Amino acid sequence: MISDEQARRAAELLHTPEYRCSGCITVEVPPDLLAKVRFHLDGLPEYREDRIDAARARIATQPPTSDEIAAMMIGRILSDQVR
Repeated sequence: MISDEQARRAAELLHTPEYRCSGCITVEVPPDLLAKVRFHLDGLPEYREDRIDAARARIATQPPTSDEIAAMMIGRILSDQVR
């Protein structure tokens, strides 16, 4: 889950001139480094049980409002744009 602070920072970054030009620069990733990263990623779970458990606990006690869900979705979209 993305925090409000992370979403705010992502939105700010999307408005900076540096971000608009960041697509102009490309970096070549060495194949051996890419292979190492893939190897380590293959060992990670598809999802995090602790995050799922926390969400289930929250939903059971106090479900989020539609405004909270919308804010989380928009924050996630903004954050994904700066990756």
